[in-house]
Amino acid sequence: MKDNELSIGFKMPPIDKYNGRGDPTDHINVYKMKLQGYNHVIKCRNFDTTFVSDAKYWYNKLKLRSIRSWTQLKQQFINAFISNCTTVSDMAELGESVKIYS
Repeated sequence: MKDNELSIGFKMPPIDKYNGRGDPTDHINVYKMKLQGYNHVIKCRNFDTTFVSDAKYWYNKLKLRSIRSWTQLKQQFINAFISNCTTVSDMAELGESVKIYS
């Protein structure tokens, strides 16, 4: 990412740390809400400050300059921790009944 695109005076808002054990999509959604209005470079450059434990280890193992965009970083992050994604456990949670599919 290019340094010249960084915003002067940017201050990272407080965000709960991700340790690699929760749903990565939840973490991304909270992060995006907190950084709404900032460009993708800011989001890429500061995403690792929200990591601890296994997530920090994963991030530190990424090859230097292997990430070219915020979209790519999000996708690799989700892929790394996809097994932690929450799934809808039953039809009641979906708010649907089996009848509508019969």
